[in-house]
Amino acid sequence: MTIFLFIAVLILLFKTFKSTIIALSVIPLGMVGALIALWITGNSLSFVSLIALAGIEVKTSILLVDFTNQLRKEGIDLNTAIQKSGETRFLPIVLTSITAWRINSNCSQYQSTDITFSNRAYCRSNQFQNPIQDRYSGAI
Repeated sequence: MTIFLFIAVLILLFKTFKSTIIALSVIPLGMVGALIALWITGNSLSFVSLIALAGIEVKTSILLVDFTNQLRKEGIDLNTAIQKSGETRFLPIVLTSITAWRINSNCSQYQSTDITFSNRAYCRSNQFQNPIQDRYSGAI
């Protein structure tokens, strides 16, 4: 049911089914890439991290598809619009992805299978509570 609501919201956002399919087509590719990367590095699979990955992928593809559609409305041909949207949105997408990865990697004391919502919330609340005190707690 949630997936259908998610697709319906994207259809309302883009107003076309074609753009919605393009935005959602990145999920299987990202999952395959994540599974291969986990297998190569020897890390275990975490369902929560795969859900987070899908969210980041969809957000990124929404940015690209929306900007491409804006350029198409201005009269730019498809190939040029795709190239220009990739060039324009590359840095913001990379920076937000690195930020999301960095926040999740700060709680690396937990094994990926041991992370529960309460452990993750505890780790995040302590991470941003008082970084100066945490950094210099033993030095003063």
